[in-house]
Amino acid sequence: MDVFEAIEARRSVRRFLPEPVPREALERCIEAAGKAPSPHNEQMWRFVAVTDRALIRRMAEAVKEEVDRLAGDDREGAARVKWFGAFFGHAPAVVLVFMRPIGSVVASLLPGTGEDPELKAEMETTPARLGMGAAVENFLLAAVALGYGTCWLSAPVVAAGRLAELAGVGEPWRFVSLIAMGKPRRETAGPPKKPLEEIAEFREPPSSFSATTP
Repeated sequence: MDVFEAIEARRSVRRFLPEPVPREALERCIEAAGKAPSPHNEQMWRFVAVTDRALIRRMAEAVKEEVDRLAGDDREGAARVKWFGAFFGHAPAVVLVFMRPIGSVVASLLPGTGEDPELKAEMETTPARLGMGAAVENFLLAAVALGYGTCWLSAPVVAAGRLAELAGVGEPWRFVSLIAMGKPRRETAGPPKKPLEEIAEFREPPSSFSATTP
């Protein structure tokens, strides 16, 4: 399977077979993630792969409890968030993604950024998060190539502190997302994607030849 086939085949999978995910598969996906580009090659990521079913369930419960606490009286909203944020409790494997904050070289070289707190904060966080996204995408595509389904979740960040504690990861690492992984229970078509003409524009050089005939 080449990279274009993997991109076409990738789907967000939320229902998995109980078949365990072997450590070798997890290692290969994490190695692929580690090949991603990062700002100044900081490689500011850390991945914690969990296949302990009891621990996965405790992590899912931690997310549900935090959702209930934050939702207040909105039971309907809580139920929706709990489904999308804690279904990973049924996955054979989950991979917690952590990020180590890094400084911005550009911000340090441009003293004027200190006069604009919003710009400085953007410059200090955006490059690292772009790198994290690239690493996670590498992981997802590697999983597809190995025959596994995945889903990349952001909702569990509501329980970031508790998940980090359960995973045994402390400062300076910050939990940023979670990947559920396993053999898909069924094939999914996936949502439609926008065609090229809706997402791309091209600025090409003018033709060197006149379109008109003298």
